[in-house]
This record gives sequence, structure tokens and C-alpha cells, in this order.
Amino acid sequence: MYKRLTRREFIKTASMAAVAVAVPFEVFAANKTDADLVIYGKIFTSEENKIVEAFAVKDGKFIYVGDKTGAKAFIKKGKTEVIDYTGKGLVMPSCGNGHAHYSIGIGIPKIGTMIDKEDTPEKFLAEIVPVAVKKAKDSGAPTIFGFGWDFMKFKDNMPTRQQLDAICNDIPMYFADEEGHKGLANTLCLVNAGIMTANGSVLKKSRQHTRRRNCNG
Repeated sequence: MYKRLTRREFIKTASMAAVAVAVPFEVFAANKTDADLVIYGKIFTSEENKIVEAFAVKDGKFIYVGDKTGAKAFIKKGKTEVIDYTGKGLVMPSCGNGHAHYSIGIGIPKIGTMIDKEDTPEKFLAEIVPVAVKKAKDSGAPTIFGFGWDFMKFKDNMPTRQQLDAICNDIPMYFADEEGHKGLANTLCLVNAGIMTANGSVLKKSRQHTRRRNCNG
């Protein structure tokens, strides 16, 4: 019944583990029955950061989470599929996606400002940034975030930090371009990130040091 873990089995295991969140172990152990699936390995349960050795599944539901010895009671030869993931990594609850930009798809549209690819630098400064500032001040947001400006449209008339300062200099602002690789920031954001001083002097910081800080300081 034991076998090597294939990619398909790994996905199946991860999907099963995704529902094992913050449920007491004794609940799973209460129903002694034959499992459809038993997984051995290093298993993170999300319950007080506990690591266990095994879990068992019946009809798509967890019936046991605990040590390897306890899981053996749920195995029936010829019925229970057993996958041993011991020493091959960590099994954990997850929301898996190969390449998902949650900040762009959910976060910024909810709390920040989306900029259309067709918007010009003039519209950005005259309309978009002032609205973003008002939204932040009305909601008490400590930082202003935006996303979506088109570098090709902005490159010949790139907004400066001074122009952003003229609109708002008391809340840090950061607007990422449509790729998320470039950004426009006001002075306060750059100061809080450790990139420059309030008078505009560039600080000699390593890239690693800069990454450890953010616009909030």
C-alpha cells in the first residue's frame, strides 16, 4: 500500500490538508472507522502551530489527526490508500495557486487606488492622486497605495516626489506601475523607507536594508 508521492498525490494531499485548520485532535479521533486515505509526514495543523505525524480521511472529511501510531488504527488493507511523505517536506493547510497577485486583484482595489493604463500623468496628478488622498484621510488610512500606471505613457513626463508632496506631504504615498516593478512615491514614503532624508539627501543603504523597511517606517 505504500508508494512514492507523485505530483498528483502531492496536490491531493495539500487539498486535503487545507481543511484541517484549528480543530481539536480529539474530535478527529472520536470516530474509529476505516479511512479512505492516510498521510504520514511532517504535518502543520494551524492549531497553535502544532506539528503532527499523520492524518486520516474518510469521505472527504478528517477523522484523525495525530501521531503515526494512532493513524494505523484507521488503515484497512485493500481499502485505505497510504501515502508516506516523511522526510519529503511539509504538509500544511493552504490556498494554493501557481501565480496569483492577491494584492492587485483584491487588496489594492479594496483599500487603495487603481489607475487605468490609459490615464495620463496630467490626470494622475490633477485627479487620481487628490481622490486617493481624500479617500485615505476620510478612512484614516496611514498609507496611500495605488497601482496600474503605464510607464510608456508616463516616461516623458514622469511625476516627481515634489509634485506628489504638493498634493500630500503628511501621509506616505506609493503608486506602483502596471507591472509592479516601478513606483512613484512622495518624500515621506522615501524617508520612512530609509531611502533618503527629509531634505532630499540620498542615504547610502544596502538593498537588503531598504527591503526590510516600508513606507510606514
